Amino acid sequence: MKTKALDGYWPVGAPWGYKNNKGQKTISQDTERAPIVKFIFEEYARGTIKISDLAKKVRAMGVKSKHGFQMGQQLVYKILRNPIHMGRIVIHKWGIDVKGNHEPIIDDSLFNDVQDLLDGKKGRKGIRSHDHPDFMLRGVLCDACGGALTGGYSTGKMGKKYPYYGCVRKG
Repeated sequence: MKTKALDGYWPVGAPWGYKNNKGQKTISQDTERAPIVKFIFEEYARGTIKISDLAKKVRAMGVKSKHGFQMGQQLVYKILRNPIHMGRIVIHKWGIDVKGNHEPIIDDSLFNDVQDLLDGKKGRKGIRSHDHPDFMLRGVLCDACGGALTGGYSTGKMGKKYPYYGCVRKG
């Protein structure tokens, strides 16, 4: 198994998004699951969604695990962390990190962007609720520059918080 991995072949059962090719002992993209893997990476790379919400979104699409269970947060996280999706065979316990002989589902830059988000090296773009009772005009466009209005709180001298609007663009 170690030799097979060093040669760039996945040595065990295919991870989520791939399928085993019978008789060839290789893996290839699963035509149904590979697009879901790409979707998961692209959605998370935007930096506007949490893993729990992403898992809910994928579950709503009717996607199941390999064993027929609902897609959970752990599986989404495992998919996002697995370098096999960018074409690398990485097995830490054997000290293996080689280019795989399989077709990658995503490119290196997308994988690295997601890793930076997961590691906290890149800031997440927080999503704001558009239905907050104090900030019902969030998202309305500014007449002066065309940018979206956003809302926030300002704290007064006595510690009381006051809601206010501002344009997202400076000036």
